[in-house]
Amino acid sequence: MQAVFSAVKYGVGVDMGKDKFYASLSAIDQGGRIKIKATHSFANTAKGITEFHRWVDHHAKEKRLPLYYLMEATGVYYEPLALSLHQRGAHVCVVLPQKAKHYLKALGLKTKTDGVDAQGLATMACQQWLEAWQPLSEAMYKLRQLTRQQIHLQEVKTQMGNQLMNLELSIYTSPEVKKQLTKLIHELEKQITECEKLIAKAVNDNPEWKRKVEQICAIKGVGLLTVANLITETNEFTLFENQPQRRTVPVGQLRGV
Repeated sequence: MQAVFSAVKYGVGVDMGKDKFYASLSAIDQGGRIKIKATHSFANTAKGITEFHRWVDHHAKEKRLPLYYLMEATGVYYEPLALSLHQRGAHVCVVLPQKAKHYLKALGLKTKTDGVDAQGLATMACQQWLEAWQPLSEAMYKLRQLTRQQIHLQEVKTQMGNQLMNLELSIYTSPEVKKQLTKLIHELEKQITECEKLIAKAVNDNPEWKRKVEQICAIKGVGLLTVANLITETNEFTLFENQPQRRTVPVGQLRGV
């Protein structure tokens, strides 16, 4: 006779998108069995987030049980929901997409759909103990805007450079177009230089950032821009966990989570 399923922890996996997100609420019992309680999609808007909170409150009926939320750090799409959960005092976890990808692969989830990804993340939230997400500080957020702008400008410059090269290799070349492209590339170079100076100043003005950057830059071939980008995209490495923290919590300990 199959044992009665008695949940000891809830996990909510959220697969974020620009316009909407998919959520799956699962529960795990003492024996490690997992049941999907509910799945639903919501608009990635203030109204959709409010509906999501009501949906979770309705389906997570055992209020005494620990409840973990898990989502991927995808662009900026996840931030409004993560901040809303953080402000409500919820234990919301944000992991790098690569970490989630490896975990879902280990679960044997090969079908790549938003709903399946949300279910996999819910399972991960049930089975693992993960550090709570902390929002970026204003200074860190502004630094991230600078590092992303620098990367974007470099990409546009490369695109313009390729266009100019193709123009010069054509059997006929428009001098007007060549002049415009050359001017655009020159302006992009000025903006890139300005952006890099602002990044360096922001890092040097913050003793903790400066210390971390200098330590990592001691590695041969690693530069300030690379490290600054890494720091901002991981919220000063909080999206990376220490080795002792990367563990699956024994189900018997879940009640004390």
